[in-house]
Amino acid sequence: MQVLRGISFLLLVQIVVVTGQECSEEGVVRLADGVNVDGVGVYGRVEICINQQWGTVCDDGWDVAEARVACSQLGDFDFANPFTEYGGGSGRIHSFSCAGNENGLLNCSSDLDVDYCYHFKDVGVRCYYAQCNETDVRLVDGRTPNYGRVEICFVGGWGSVCNDGWDERDAEVVCRQLGCDGRPIALINYPVLSNYPLQYHLDDVECSGSEDMLSDCAHGGIGVHDCMEMAEVAGVICSECNETDVRLVDGVTSDDGRVEICFSGLWGSVCDDSWDYRDARVVCQQLGYNGTSVALSSHRVLTDESLFYYLDDVDCRGNENLLSQCEHGGVGIHNCGVGHQEAGVICSNAVECNETDVRLVAGTTPYDGLVEICLYGLWGSVCDTRWDYRDAGVVCRQLGYDGPSYPLLSHDGSSELRYHLDDVHCEGTESSLSDCSHRGIGVHYCYLYEPAGVVCTNVTCIEGAVHLVGGDDVSRGRVAYCYNGTWYSVCASDWDTTGEEARVVCETLGYDTSYYASVVVNYGRGTDPILPLSIECGSGTSAFSDCSTAELDVSQCSHAAGVDCFAICTTVGLTDCSQCNGESCTSHYGCRCGSDCFFYGKCCPDISVTKNCFVEECEHGAVRLVGGLTDSTGRLELCALGVWGKVCNAFGYWGPDTARVVCRQLGFSEDGAYILKDDIERFGTSDKDAVIGKVHCIGTESRLLECSHSSIGFHYCSPYYFDYDELDIVISCYDEVRGCEDGEVRLDGGFTSSTGRMEVCMDRRWGGVCSDGFNVKDARVVCSELDFNPGDGAIIEGPVTLEASPVFVGSVTCTGSEQSFSECSHDRPPSGGCSVAAISCGMSSSNQTRCTQTFPTSVPELQRPTDM
Repeated sequence: MQVLRGISFLLLVQIVVVTGQECSEEGVVRLADGVNVDGVGVYGRVEICINQQWGTVCDDGWDVAEARVACSQLGDFDFANPFTEYGGGSGRIHSFSCAGNENGLLNCSSDLDVDYCYHFKDVGVRCYYAQCNETDVRLVDGRTPNYGRVEICFVGGWGSVCNDGWDERDAEVVCRQLGCDGRPIALINYPVLSNYPLQYHLDDVECSGSEDMLSDCAHGGIGVHDCMEMAEVAGVICSECNETDVRLVDGVTSDDGRVEICFSGLWGSVCDDSWDYRDARVVCQQLGYNGTSVALSSHRVLTDESLFYYLDDVDCRGNENLLSQCEHGGVGIHNCGVGHQEAGVICSNAVECNETDVRLVAGTTPYDGLVEICLYGLWGSVCDTRWDYRDAGVVCRQLGYDGPSYPLLSHDGSSELRYHLDDVHCEGTESSLSDCSHRGIGVHYCYLYEPAGVVCTNVTCIEGAVHLVGGDDVSRGRVAYCYNGTWYSVCASDWDTTGEEARVVCETLGYDTSYYASVVVNYGRGTDPILPLSIECGSGTSAFSDCSTAELDVSQCSHAAGVDCFAICTTVGLTDCSQCNGESCTSHYGCRCGSDCFFYGKCCPDISVTKNCFVEECEHGAVRLVGGLTDSTGRLELCALGVWGKVCNAFGYWGPDTARVVCRQLGFSEDGAYILKDDIERFGTSDKDAVIGKVHCIGTESRLLECSHSSIGFHYCSPYYFDYDELDIVISCYDEVRGCEDGEVRLDGGFTSSTGRMEVCMDRRWGGVCSDGFNVKDARVVCSELDFNPGDGAIIEGPVTLEASPVFVGSVTCTGSEQSFSECSHDRPPSGGCSVAAISCGMSSSNQTRCTQTFPTSVPELQRPTDM
């Protein structure tokens, strides 16, 4: 019925924007400059046609009775209210006084065309249909039924309540009348979302709090107010929850769902930015669960209501009692897209592990793999930042291993990794990994490819046992064999890459030799005695202790046996890959035999093809410095599995500690070891493949491979992410402090301080400069830098000693205006050698006084003293 009446009203009521004053039907009423709200009513300035001219109505005496008559002329409305907020019109002004039951304004008492009224007093009306039951209340413009602007029904229409004097007692009465039993909260200046003018029914409301209805409270009178429209509106929250409570909604079961938290009596969502298992743990514990918890992002939303986010950027430590106690961006502050960034959880009373336990996963044997630790009932990984042998030792000891332990960095990760710990630092004496220092549970800055791993061993000598030592992990190294209660190295004079001994050793250790190659490698002689038996294994042997033995003269043993059970074929010897199923292994990083290349192409699937591809250039683990003028300075190279390769500095921790280890291994003094940072281009560009990365030494290691580092082949020196040529490490070692700083110059080997062989300090060593192309301009720059008169600079042939120092600098070009020799351009010395430049600088520029004494033209011959 109400819809039909609304349609009727639309047909009858004329709402206009005034453009003229002429009219034809006497007594007709219209509303000007108003609004038409479908199904609700019409509002506007009243204008009436008299004497064929539209005129306005003066507000003198204009009240509800007059408004009711005007609205009855406009349509079948239930209620009318007088208003004056629709601006002034134009034309003649009329005045009316009605009883309220007349058929039109012209049937009321009137005073037409008055001259005592002005257009700023022109009246308006609001004509509307009955919308509600008398004295009912409701909440509007809120996001839930329990929250919004208060409206009360009088004379069939909804009207607002002014906030003058509005308090919790008034809100309590509203909530009681609405049937809500939650805590009432009074809201002042509630925002208005409706697009039609407000009508205030009540102002100065004063409830005691015990009333059943808002209309029972004291107020200033129905429709009597002094409130500004849309600026002084009263609202309430009838609480639907207890403050800081949490709940799960839109879930499949009661144990999972979207997280909501209660603030100000209302439920709101949590944004999933940075949402993780620690946040989920706090939610589940607050809900009474004591088992595992799983964090969910972008949880589905099933409600039709518009979501409101209370929290964003939540960062819990995991030990809080309430979600509200966690750090966050502030209540109601967020940058989340509604409907696709909701945080969720799955809660359980079951646990998957015992707190602080550790385990190894994704390894090739039971004693190597990725380290996981149990925290908050969930297994999680450990980031390899600064992961070293002390951390590995604690893990292996906690797992019950008593042998040497090896840290593995950049172990194979997965997209499902959950990091529990980062930046772990163990002293080495802890009984549990959880006792070591770290950033904090769940606090990390790690990528998926950075989980830490370990290789554990047992050293208890059990007859016939075998293990590998001296390698960078447990899968490769020198063969150690337990015989008569003692560990021995095994002679490998008769072993070769095609023999069965390496295969049997690897199978004894649990490796699948049908998939991975078993290669004989020289890992040095070691400190264990040589086994006084030669060992030969047959094709059907599967245990090393079952191989045949014979007596051996250990003095005739050339080297100890070493094996690689997880061989990597490098491009040095890999020549047959192009014949494998038409595929080629094009990666200069090398490929894992029988598996995929590290980055590109495929490796040979047939082990027999690649088994003999290994070519040995050097002893595994050796280091050298190349590209320098001496063997004590240059680019660092490491021998990995018999092949020289570069050491990548990406993600590494390069400093004096690492330089000391390298210099110590090379036999140089470690006191002056340092990493060169500048001008490393002079050491050339490496043509070697990178073999390891992420190196971190503590400074006490004797060999570089004893430092923490990535697994061989996992180095992250990819040209896709780095400039490959800028990832070399340049180290300088020297036996004694030479007393010079890089860039200094001196004259040496002459009879005076102003004459001698030209030398420059590079890498804290003195070295000569080639005489080829060396001219007077170059000499004068040197003399000026040494505080001699630059005008006296000259090139001499002698008498100087020219063979005392190496040559550091080739051809030199100075303009003569440089302040120091280092500003001149220069090249590296030629490979074939050169003669050394020598100069004479004359007198010091600080003493320009010339001598005036005359010296004799000849010097008498000195007499040799006679023997006593």
